[in-house]
Order: sequence, then C-alpha cells, then structure tokens
Amino acid sequence: MRIKRLLPLALFLTCSGVCVAQTDMTNHIKNPSFENGGADGWVQTGLQTQSNSVFKKKAGNVYMEKWIGRGGSVGNAQISQTLIGLEPGCYELTAGAQNIQEDTPTAAQTGACIFAGDEQETVSATDDYSVRFAVIDGTVTIGFKAEKASGNWIAIDNFRLKKVEGDLSQKLAEALTSAQIFSSQLSMPLKPRLLMLLLLFSNRQMPFSLFRLPRRSIDSRMPVRNNLST
Repeated sequence: MRIKRLLPLALFLTCSGVCVAQTDMTNHIKNPSFENGGADGWVQTGLQTQSNSVFKKKAGNVYMEKWIGRGGSVGNAQISQTLIGLEPGCYELTAGAQNIQEDTPTAAQTGACIFAGDEQETVSATDDYSVRFAVIDGTVTIGFKAEKASGNWIAIDNFRLKKVEGDLSQKLAEALTSAQIFSSQLSMPLKPRLLMLLLLFSNRQMPFSLFRLPRRSIDSRMPVRNNLST
C-alpha cells in the first residue's frame, strides 16, 4: 500500500475528532457573501450575480447563480478563492448552496459540491453544506463548483469559516509547528501531506492499526533453502 493511499484517511480522521470549540475565521474570506461587487475577490467561471429572493439560502442582497430552462442541465461552473495566513489546524467551511431541478426541487441532483483543498461535500439540493479540512502551510483554496451538474439551477452564497478546536486538533497544531521547523532544516523539505502523516505517527494520536502495512513473514522474504543430507 502506498503512502498516498493513506493520506486521505489520515486527514479525515484528524479533522473528525471530538470538537471542543469552534472559532469564527470568516474574516479570512474576502467578500464571503458577495455583497461587495458581486464576485470581487473571487475567481469565477460561468456564474452571475443575482439579487432576487428566490434562493432560500440567500444572505444579504446578492448571491451567485447559474440558471437555464427547466428540464435542462447547467453543466459546468466554478467560483473559488485562495485563503492565506491561516494557522495550522483543522477547519470547517460552510456555505448556503443549491443544485436543483425546479420541477422536482426535492429530488437529489448530482455534479456540484463545495470544496476546501482536496476535500469536498456534494451539493444535491438546497441547504447549508459543510466540509472539514486540514491546513498545514497556512493556505487553502475554497469554493463551489459544478461539473456536468444535473440541475437546471445552481446557486451559492454566505461562505463561513470556523477553526475546529479540540484535544486532537490542538495537539495537531502544536505538532505541525514543530514538524515544520524540522522540515525547514532538511535539504529537501517534506511535502505537506507527507509531513502530516509523519507527525500523526510520531504523536500517536491514532491507532497504528489503521495505517499498518501488510506484513510479510521472514520466510517469504528469504530464499528457500533445501535441506541437504550428509
């Protein structure tokens, strides 16, 4: 089993520990509800601003949407923003989002999600959606995207960001700081996700059995020797 196959599990388990408190970090998002110049501060393709009140998760005066006639599919669209200056640790991104067919608004649709880094949460109707993720090097790209979305109307508004703090996430943040100092002293610094995996092992915050590689017996690694009679 290669290390890269273990990383998603390590990240998921790290950020799904028991939550003790959450700290609002929404101020790290520029224009989180599109009230200042629509998509100002964001990079977007295929969406447009809308000021009506039909979208039930609208917050403020403006939201972003893509719409075509009933029965059609909106296809692709995306809006994203790269956040900087975040402390290492676990975070939760929440947004009001929608992916519906107007003729059957409660039927689950496919092809849309909110995302943070490599983590994502499927948007299949109209609701608040959240995704948890880990920050290692102080930066992460967040947003909403549709890829061959099946709904005829998608919408997004009111991004919120919280830092998830608890026994595990606090120890993770402390370990990350120490591990980054160590990594900076190497001639070839460790990649962020590999660094995350190594510090998880070193701090023993999770059962090793979750990551244990298949073991081979000593006999299977050594050449077979025939018994020679004298």
